[in-house]
Amino acid sequence: MTGTSTYLECRDLDDGDRTRSTQPPDAQLAPLRPVLERAITGDVVTLPGQRAFRVTAQARGRCCVVVLWEEHAGERVAVVTVGIARHSRCGSLLWARLHAVDPQVLPLATAGEPVPPEPWCATRVEPGARHPPPETMHTLQQLAWVWVTRRSD
Repeated sequence: MTGTSTYLECRDLDDGDRTRSTQPPDAQLAPLRPVLERAITGDVVTLPGQRAFRVTAQARGRCCVVVLWEEHAGERVAVVTVGIARHSRCGSLLWARLHAVDPQVLPLATAGEPVPPEPWCATRVEPGARHPPPETMHTLQQLAWVWVTRRSD
């Protein structure tokens, strides 16, 4: 998919909330494109305007995993994991990967639910992490849009 979707199915794995996000204007996504590209190449990248948070990313096929990090006592701590799928070929595997956690440690409201229709993004707050502010979650959703509208695989 190369910029043709107008909706992104968004799921919060922790509480099961589901929303449908409308594609933001490119002017909002443009500053985040280099953030995602750098993160995919292995850099730990500070989110624009949010110095407390950094992101890393791994891309495989038409799917991407973005991890939001915070520094605590000199240690990098995972706060939120975001899975983003543009195609069902990798989407079903990514959905399973996001749910491959111990339910005693991290109970997920979406466990056992079917994979959403692509394109989708799903967020999972990591065990022991505080929920990030709404503007940070919004930025993560915009990063998902950057991936969905990305022109290369």
